[in-house]
Amino acid sequence: MPGSPAPDDRARRRLTATLFAGNTLSSTAFILAITVATLAAANLTGNPQLAGVPSAASTLGAASGASVLAAISTRFGRRRPFIVWFIVAVLGAGMAATSIEARSFLLLVLGAFVIGFGRSVDQVARFAAADMQPAERRGTAIALIVWASTVGSVVGPLLLEPSAAAARSIGLASLSGAYLFSAIGFLVAAALLAAFLRPDPLSLSVADAPDDDGVVATSAPIRELIRRPTVQLALSAMLTSQLVMVLVMTMTPLHIEVAGGTLGIIGFVMMSHTLGMFALSPITGRLVDRLGPRRMIIVGISILAFACGFAATAADAETPILLISLFLLGLGWNFGYVSGSAELQVGLGIGERVRLQGVADSITWISGGVGALSSGFILGAWGYTTLALIGLVLSAIPIRFLLATRTPGRTKQPV
Repeated sequence: MPGSPAPDDRARRRLTATLFAGNTLSSTAFILAITVATLAAANLTGNPQLAGVPSAASTLGAASGASVLAAISTRFGRRRPFIVWFIVAVLGAGMAATSIEARSFLLLVLGAFVIGFGRSVDQVARFAAADMQPAERRGTAIALIVWASTVGSVVGPLLLEPSAAAARSIGLASLSGAYLFSAIGFLVAAALLAAFLRPDPLSLSVADAPDDDGVVATSAPIRELIRRPTVQLALSAMLTSQLVMVLVMTMTPLHIEVAGGTLGIIGFVMMSHTLGMFALSPITGRLVDRLGPRRMIIVGISILAFACGFAATAADAETPILLISLFLLGLGWNFGYVSGSAELQVGLGIGERVRLQGVADSITWISGGVGALSSGFILGAWGYTTLALIGLVLSAIPIRFLLATRTPGRTKQPV
């Protein structure tokens, strides 16, 4: 029929919608698990300096999962690995729930690591959606999949109290409920992708050039790709956004609890934070496509720095300050993360993009793991104010790479 979309275009829209729906479920599952992780660790060990270890394990799990996804995507596509990783995350959530009942910190850390594999699907899914779009629409596609996590940002923290009540009703510890709910979320996400993610998204990737006709095409080695200034800028933006956000965010629930805050207050503050991370993603994507990733990276790191400075004033965990600063921390992460992801697409063929995506996510999540692991020790030794101020200083990391990519007359670049 005249004017009707081509079959491939309809398939791309349907696949993008499926990825979006899968991310809403898995992000809810992950955000719920990560919110309760510091509380569970402190409860099991009695040592706040170890409270960040499970979060670090989750981020390292996400890094490992993303790296493997990139390595096997050219052979197995996106669909099957995504489904398997969600099922692996179900097992991880079950392990974490068991750790609460068994009072095993080691099992909690191992479960948190395995849960991270589910999170890696959320991250790689944004590239799966972007690869199905022409260059000028990839920023919007990335932002759309990131936006899916808005549901998780709202629902995840708000499930803390209901999940605790459900666990108590069947004779389990309160914190076990969060991990049981998390397991259900990952399981439903796996079922959704198994039913509707057909054909494989990689089969509908859009080429950037006439000779870019497949994911297995010859391309530059990873070492050479990483030396490109635009790639270094993209990696620095993603790394910094994740490092700073995780560093401050991870210890905020414990900071509130120590100050006498309830699970309800913790959930409210974390909902504000995750809303900042995800809710405005469609606007971010349009701004990236219109203004270019580089300008939006500048905006992102500026917001991160301000958020950390403001959070540093909440020495007594004042709720109004934390609500605003954690929202801005999430928003700065959103701008830097989406912009960095878009910058990573500049001037690369599909084969190069697929291989580099896993490396980028691994580096990003390892930086988050470092932030989560160190945050507990910093909080225990010097307090929340110092923790936030360290985040402010780290926000400046991309400046060097912004200067290296500055060229006369450069404004917007296609993504």
